Amino acid sequence: DFQHSLGIAKNILCNRLSRLVDNGVMVRVDVGEHGKRYEYRLTDKGRDLFTVVTALRQWSERWNGEKDAMQLVDGHSGEPLAPVVVQNQQGKVLTVRDVRFVDEDGKPWEEVG
Repeated sequence: DFQHSLGIAKNILCNRLSRLVDNGVMVRVDVGEHGKRYEYRLTDKGRDLFTVVTALRQWSERWNGEKDAMQLVDGHSGEPLAPVVVQNQQGKVLTVRDVRFVDEDGKPWEEVG
């Protein structure tokens, strides 16, 4: 199913799936239907990539000016997804100018070392 929908060679798909399994993003599950048949399922680590992948897709649609034929929508309402944003603990939307790196003691990155 993956190979057909992605339109890539079998060896390339096998290599990519193996890398995802090796890195703990997916697991290969023997479903035992009609001989050897496997499904690939997301792990918790893989599910945690949902926000990242969604943000990258939205970024691509905005800056490449192309929309895929397949859209990612709310499974219940069918509505398009709102843009992914970064928020603080109180829900305020932050920009790149609002954040900074700190070490484990809260010391700003520029002062570390």
